[in-house]
Parts: sequence; structure tokens; C-alpha cells
Amino acid sequence: MSQPLKRAAAILETVASSPSGLTVGAIAVATALPTPTAHRLVRALVGLGFLDGTGRGALYRLGPR
Repeated sequence: MSQPLKRAAAILETVASSPSGLTVGAIAVATALPTPTAHRLVRALVGLGFLDGTGRGALYRLGPR
């Protein structure tokens, strides 16, 4: 499995385990990813509909997909 796919899966699992939502910073800490990497992957997952949340300080939750 590719590294980006593993990272995206880790983000989805982390967000799924927190129904109240997580910030990008909290996602980065929980997944041990650098914040810029977490931010880039979160934006991609939002664009694909796997995560929901936008804006500075947003709480990200599982999306409609």
C-alpha cells in the first residue's frame, strides 16, 4: 500500500473515532503527521467528500461519502 494512502486511511480512522470532530492540529498530533501534510490530506479528503469541515479552526468530521 502506498504511503499517501496509509496516511489518508490513518486520518479517516482518527476522525471516525471522534464524532465531535477534530482540528487539523489534533489530527496531525493523533496521526503523528507533520501539520502541513495533515492539512494537505484533509483538504483532499474534504474535496472528495470523505471529510466535512472548512475554514480556520474547523472541526473535521466524516463527510457524506
